[in-house]
Amino acid sequence: IGIGSAHGGESGSSGSQSGSGSSKVSIKSVYVSPLTRARHTLELLRSSVPRGPDAPLVLPPPSEDVILPNLREIDLYSWQDRTKDYLRERHPEEYAAWKKGDPNGVVVDGRKPLLELWERAGKVWEEVRSAELLRDEELGEESRVLYSSH
Repeated sequence: IGIGSAHGGESGSSGSQSGSGSSKVSIKSVYVSPLTRARHTLELLRSSVPRGPDAPLVLPPPSEDVILPNLREIDLYSWQDRTKDYLRERHPEEYAAWKKGDPNGVVVDGRKPLLELWERAGKVWEEVRSAELLRDEELGEESRVLYSSH
């Protein structure tokens, strides 16, 4: 789970101050992966955050969550559910590239999953940024967003 703004800022000290002097972060939009565990993580967050006027984190209702397919986790194709030992043994060069984080060296079933993930992340950033910048103009304030993915 991450909190930021369409302008590239992070949560930290950017929350507004409530009357009691405590920091309060008001989230305008929630973007979530379609994966069950990402949605479950978001549910856990919602259930653990105090509610009411003095709540440190204010979230929109779940009915307003935006599900973004590109927030899903990396697709590792035939590597999915394989052990490290299996990959190290059967795909030593690709596994070594994975450990180094070499996006061009990690080739699985003829695809480059790291590059695919980065491409999807870029699409998410552009989609969210465009939507939130429009919202910011309408509201006249900088929106805070929350992402939930795995």
